[in-house]
Amino acid sequence: MHPLTILFLFIAFITGYFKYIIYFMSLIFMHEIGHVTLALFFHWNVRKVILLPFGGMTIFEEFVNTPIKEEFLVVLAGPLYQHLFYMLLCFLGYKTPLLTTIHFFLLGFNLLPIYPLDGSKFFLLCFEKCFSFYQSQILITILSCLTICFLCFFPYNILFLFLLVFLSYHVFHFYKKIPFLFHKFLLERKLYSFPFQKKIYIAKVKEMKRDYEHYFIKNGCVYPEKEYLFNQVDMG
Repeated sequence: MHPLTILFLFIAFITGYFKYIIYFMSLIFMHEIGHVTLALFFHWNVRKVILLPFGGMTIFEEFVNTPIKEEFLVVLAGPLYQHLFYMLLCFLGYKTPLLTTIHFFLLGFNLLPIYPLDGSKFFLLCFEKCFSFYQSQILITILSCLTICFLCFFPYNILFLFLLVFLSYHVFHFYKKIPFLFHKFLLERKLYSFPFQKKIYIAKVKEMKRDYEHYFIKNGCVYPEKEYLFNQVDMG
C-alpha cells in the first residue's frame, strides 16, 4: 500500500466511512486482479501492485515489444473485472447508491487519457498502431497534458487538485523517461527475435513501429533490422 493510502484509510476509519472503505478498496482490488490475471495468463512478469488513494497501479517487468493485442487485453481486463464484480454485487443484493457512485467514478476517472491511467494506455496502443513507437510516446504525453489542462477549468476541491498534481508529476516523469523507453525498445529489437508477421521499409530508427519487422533503406541499399541496428551508430 502507498503511504497516502494508509493515511486515507485511517481518516476514513476514524470518521466512520466503513462502507465507503469496503466498496472503494474492493473495487480497486478487483480491478488490479483483472490486470494481474491476464498478465499471468500471457506469462508476464508482475513486479508489484500498488494501492493508491484513488486507484491502483500494477507494474510489470516485460518487453516493450510485447504484441499490441496482448497488452490491450491486459489493460482491458482491469475495467472489465471491476464491472463484473460490481454486477455480481448487484446480483447478490448489495447494490446501493454509494456503491454505484464509487464504481462509476473509479471507472470513468480511470479511463481518462492521462498517464498512467488505463485510458492513456488504450490511446497509446491506438497511437502505436498508427504511428512509430517514438511518436506515440510523445503524442500520449501531449494528450495527457491537454486533458489535465482541460480538467483545470472545472470546479474542484482539494482532493481533485491533489489528483491533478499527482497525475501531472507522473506525466512529467513519463516524458523524461521517453528516451530510456525508446532505447530499451531498440535494444530489445537488437538482442531478441520477435515473431512479427508484418514488414515495412523505413529510413530512420525513430520510424520503427511495434508489431512490425523493419527493413532500412540507406544510400540505395536495403538492410534487415538486426543488421542495421548492430552496425549503425547514430540512433536518431
